[in-house]
Amino acid sequence: GEPAAFKGNFHTWQDASAQATFGYRPKSMSKKKSESAIDIVGGMLDGMKTALSGGQKRDSKAYLEDVQFVSLDVWRVEDFKEVPTEKELIGQFYAGDSYVIKYMFKMGSKEECMLYFWQGAQSSQDEKGASALIVTKMDDDMGGAATQCRVVMGKEPSHFVRLFDGKMVIHSGGKASGFANRKEGDSYDTDGVSLFHIRGNDDTDTRAVQVEEKASSLNSGDCFVLLTPETMYVWQGSGANVSEVECATVVAKTLQFHRSMETIIEGSEPDAFWTPLGGKGEYPSDKVHLDSDREPQLFHCSNETGKFKVEPIFDFAQADLEEDDVFLLDTYTAVFVWLGSECNAVEKQKAGDTAKAYIEAQKYDPDTPVITVKSGDEPPIFTSNFLGWAPNAAKKFVDPYEAKLAAIQAANPSEEPKPEPTRRPSAASGAADDGNYKDPATFKVDIEAIKAGAAGVDPTKKEAYLSDADFEKVLGSPRSEFNEMKMWKQNQLKKAKGLF
Repeated sequence: GEPAAFKGNFHTWQDASAQATFGYRPKSMSKKKSESAIDIVGGMLDGMKTALSGGQKRDSKAYLEDVQFVSLDVWRVEDFKEVPTEKELIGQFYAGDSYVIKYMFKMGSKEECMLYFWQGAQSSQDEKGASALIVTKMDDDMGGAATQCRVVMGKEPSHFVRLFDGKMVIHSGGKASGFANRKEGDSYDTDGVSLFHIRGNDDTDTRAVQVEEKASSLNSGDCFVLLTPETMYVWQGSGANVSEVECATVVAKTLQFHRSMETIIEGSEPDAFWTPLGGKGEYPSDKVHLDSDREPQLFHCSNETGKFKVEPIFDFAQADLEEDDVFLLDTYTAVFVWLGSECNAVEKQKAGDTAKAYIEAQKYDPDTPVITVKSGDEPPIFTSNFLGWAPNAAKKFVDPYEAKLAAIQAANPSEEPKPEPTRRPSAASGAADDGNYKDPATFKVDIEAIKAGAAGVDPTKKEAYLSDADFEKVLGSPRSEFNEMKMWKQNQLKKAKGLF
């Protein structure tokens, strides 16, 4: 049966089997398509209303009231194996690691299981893959009765966060960077100083994430916990909500150990508070003190499909920002336009027009600023809206297969490396980049021979040897459209068609 965390996302749930009425056809809701900013914004707002069902947040609390806790076990992935986490450390995670969580509970008299695999932002591809495999094996051992759920750092659903009773803490670093000191020190560095960002709407989704130890990491809308070798400071921003204040205290007690604890209200900080942060500095202090139902909203803007589309992203995180697209962030006092380093000119222009139309449609003050932010140069007033923003986070997608191949070649320099992928040369070039391979512009060979890797065919660019007609027939799109796709998507299509 469906677990409570799934049922809770529906306003009503009928457990009994119901006959579908196949004869009913809803009235057409299609609208005349237009590329105008006003129509685009209309679609944005309609999408938000539909997803939020009139502005009300969907919550699974009602179903979880009938859930009876049985057990909670956590394992950290080490060398492709699961290593049990000590009971007193359950709820503490490291951004450089991946974890497996087994939650047993009862719904009535039936015992059920949720298997989560949590993947840290800096966890290796091997660890992430191992966490998924471990969960699959656990599920198989249970006869496939468990419900599996992948959880990405920064995107934790409330039904996951609530398992830790307000004590969920995400540290920087991981096993490879000093996990042995997890009980007492900061695994990210060795100075005994660490800063944690506390944020959430209530006790079901409030958590702490370690951030950079400097004044600009603070913001007036949230709470922060600062650890020093002797003292722990609980800093309360003037706009923090009650749940964040309570969670900050819980987190502080969890990490306190021998330290003394001191609560600080924004504006009353002693010098001893600023010193570990490198001195007093500027931080976002003009953030509007929003109620719990008005969290910032992120929108994804892209013309990848040929039509400029804007879609809301709920429970957003830094990882959602893609370098080849544009994003709008509505913080209610400003609308940010975030430009990925590889976005195109059309996306830039359309996003700016859409931001202005959005301000008008939302009936914001006409003077509401539209702030353009470039990837890699994000100011604190932008980053403070993302939980646990990592300034040095890798931006570009890295193909795990290519990364692994590069690592193997680097570790075995004596071996002859495989040839670099070659671009399709122009007819004027007269030859391929590598003399061992034929020029795709002149070398004629049938589809099956290309797939089989016939002599003269560059195995890294098999699609280049297809004629234009065969290319569209096999890969389902013209060569020009294929070349515009992201590399991972190209590889996915090539694998599916036997051209990888």
